[in-house]
Parts: sequence; C-alpha cells; structure tokens
Amino acid sequence: MITENAKKLLRERYLMKNEQGEVIETISEMWDRVATVISNEEETEENRLKYFDEFYRILSSMEFVPNSPALMNSGLKNQYLSACNVLPIDDDMEDIFETVKQLALVNKAGAGTGFAFSRLRPRGDKVGSTGGVSSGVISFMRTMNEATNTVKQGGRRKGANMGVLRVDHPDIMDFISAKGVLSEKNEAIFNKIVKQLGVTSKEDKEYIEQSLLDNQLSNFNISAAVTDKFMKAVENKEHYSLINPRNNKEVNRLYAPDVWDKIIEYAYKNGEPGIIFLDTINKFHPVNEEIESVNVCGEQPLLPYESCTLGAVNLSKMLVEKTSPRNTNTLTKDYDIDWGKLGHTVRLAVRFLDNAVEANVYPLPELEEMAMKYRKIGVGIMG
Repeated sequence: MITENAKKLLRERYLMKNEQGEVIETISEMWDRVATVISNEEETEENRLKYFDEFYRILSSMEFVPNSPALMNSGLKNQYLSACNVLPIDDDMEDIFETVKQLALVNKAGAGTGFAFSRLRPRGDKVGSTGGVSSGVISFMRTMNEATNTVKQGGRRKGANMGVLRVDHPDIMDFISAKGVLSEKNEAIFNKIVKQLGVTSKEDKEYIEQSLLDNQLSNFNISAAVTDKFMKAVENKEHYSLINPRNNKEVNRLYAPDVWDKIIEYAYKNGEPGIIFLDTINKFHPVNEEIESVNVCGEQPLLPYESCTLGAVNLSKMLVEKTSPRNTNTLTKDYDIDWGKLGHTVRLAVRFLDNAVEANVYPLPELEEMAMKYRKIGVGIMG
C-alpha cells in the first residue's frame, strides 16, 4: 500500500514528466519502465520475459526497492542507475578542477560522490610553481560544495557529497570543526546581523549561528579516516604525527586523546564528523587496491572511480502469519520469517543490480572501466 505522501513524492521526483513539467506516467508504468530496462540486459528472449515478470513483481509489491537513480533514470537517454561514486583528487590544481568537472557530471546524472582529500597539501604549505601558499583542504571542499549547488542532481534532488580526510593530515583539526564552527565569511555575516538588528538574547544568537552553519558545506557529509596507529595512540594517551602528503614529512604532533575528544564533541554537537576505520577497510576488502573514501552515506567503501548500484530488500514483506498463534490476544499477530521467499528475493535483487551495471550509461569512462572490472553492488535491508 503506497501512502498519499509517497504518491506525492513519486509524482514530484520519480514519475516521468513532459517538457511542461506535467506527469505523464502512472506508478505502475514506472515499475514497468524500470523492469523493462533491467530485464533487457538478459541474454535470451526467454530470460528477458521471465525476469521482466519477476522484477515487475518485486518492484510493484515493494519487496525490493532500488536506489533513486534506478527509478528516476531508467529509460532516459542518460541512463545512469548508480547512486554511489568515489572520485579521486590529486595534489595538482588542474587535477582538482578536473575533479570538479567530473563531480558536476556525476551530480547531473543524479548520483552522489565521495572524495578523499588526504592527498592535498595542507593550508599554508608552499606551492612551488607560484611561490605562494596553499589554501588547504577546506577551501577546495567549499569550491566543490558550490559546484554541487549549481548542478542540482538530475534536476530532481539536492546534490550530496562525502568528504573524507585522514586523521594524520595537517588540516585535520580544521576539518573536524568545518561544519560546527562558523567560517570567516559566515562569522562576519553573523557579527553584521547581530550588530545591525541589535540582537542581544542568547537564543536569538544561537538561532542565527545555526542557520549560517546549516548552509556551511551544506552539500557535504564529512568523515575522519582514522588509522590503527592513531587509535593505539588514543588508547595509550600518546602524541602522533601529522604528515604533509606533499613530501610525506612530519610537520607537527598532536595529542591523540585531544583529537579523539574533538571528534566526539563535534559529532555530538552537530552529527559530524563521522569516522571511517580506514585500515580495517583495507585489511578486509577483497581486492588488492587501496580504498580512500566511501559513498555519501558511508555504507559503501569504494575505490577511486568506483560506482555502486544499491537496493533494499523489504523485510516487512518477508513474513508469514503463523497458523496457530501462541498469543490469544486477537489484536496481536504472530509471524514467522518466510525464508524461502527471502532467499528468492535476495537472489532476484542481486540479479537486478548486476544487470543495472550493464544497463548504465556512465557519465565518465573511468567509472565504466572500474564498474566492468569489479561490478560493485549493494543489497541492503529496510522495513
């Protein structure tokens, strides 16, 4: 049963529209459109017909729900069905702005992006080609934030990015507080508003400050990438080294428990930064390449230029009512898990997402190359 609110959301964001912005398909036609695109990747006509029926059934019954780009973009000319991507950034001005361009193309396709900023030289470090100094990680995050503001995702939803920085990067303290302390620009705006309006109450000042913070890196989630070495320093109450990625030399040392406490303070204050156990990820993931970042929501570690199509199995649809309820209260029903149905649905979900890897029209050739190499998919749960 699709609620009225869900129907409204589908009409606003997911159902096909004409050039005048009028909805031109029904919800059942959306399921048909998606099932057609995905089943068309089957090799035989027999399988195409078989899996169209299977995919249509699990979609229309809400037993399985793919990520938003699969629903929005199936059947379009630029048919990009993956939600998650990670783009690399190297410590070079041309490369940085090439990544900004790639970010815009991925956002335009309706997908989110994750970035590891750990290769960039820190704020104040020398720039050899100009004799100047680097503006640091946060300044480039702001540039990318504005690029995402400019390119609304696929015209249907707000853009989203993940910014990751290693805990041993010299800019880590600025990074931790990036969404919890007003930038110089926003602090000047805050002071001007308070002065001109004569704001005196603590509550009003906090409201103005929070309003400015909410628009600060508003298109980014941020996560600190912690290492095993750092965690041991926290446990042992030791200092640890900050390393300039430009030359791999130590530039400072920080007391690890203070940094850990600062991460906790800002995570409590405004929900960020998150943390990523980078060494653990690279110890256990199955390919011999280094992962630096994760997708926007943090559940999918990805290699540079990897993408991932996601979907969720709806567990509330995997129940069967017991024939002999042990509870005699008629208002309470007893259920068992229908393991056969769950297993069949999971296998269909995997096939659906693997077909989506083939059906994708990739916005970047590098994304297609990595997708064909590793075919990353993600089956989650909901309900």
